[in-house]
Amino acid sequence: MIILFNYNSYVTIMEYWDKVQQAKKSVVTEKVAKVTVDIQDPKLGEPFKVVVNTSISHQDLNINGVYVKIRGIERVIITNVKIPAASDVGVNGDVEIVGVDLQRSAETNELEQSIYGPANLTANEDYVWEAEVQLPQGALPSYRGFNAAHEWEILAGLDARGFDPDSGWKKFIV
Repeated sequence: MIILFNYNSYVTIMEYWDKVQQAKKSVVTEKVAKVTVDIQDPKLGEPFKVVVNTSISHQDLNINGVYVKIRGIERVIITNVKIPAASDVGVNGDVEIVGVDLQRSAETNELEQSIYGPANLTANEDYVWEAEVQLPQGALPSYRGFNAAHEWEILAGLDARGFDPDSGWKKFIV
């Protein structure tokens, strides 16, 4: 993994690239369809309802299906870690020490579920799909500590040719 260095934080190239792609994608897909997702009373070990709302813009849209993706992400942030500065050694042989924040994240769970499709969605129409989903057995709950957090995110999307209009990742608490 390549890391860009910044005295205030570390940012992986993949996280940066994901943000660039999401910005580009939102400009293109919002002209075709707007997708939102809502969750009703999410719980560990029990099914819960997911509602996907879609507004189609000025042209019909053929889709292979409607899907939701859910992921659990654990993030660890250790603040003000003391490391030698990137500058040369001082005149007296002293090394300047600076404080940086170290960040690391890992997916703990990931699931994708198809909830409808295929279909031809008509221009200027709104659509609503509902489905029940369940988090994997043994999944961690949401938590936030001093140096770590576990968060859940959901994304709803339309499987369309060439691009997938989606809701973007939305955080929720379990």
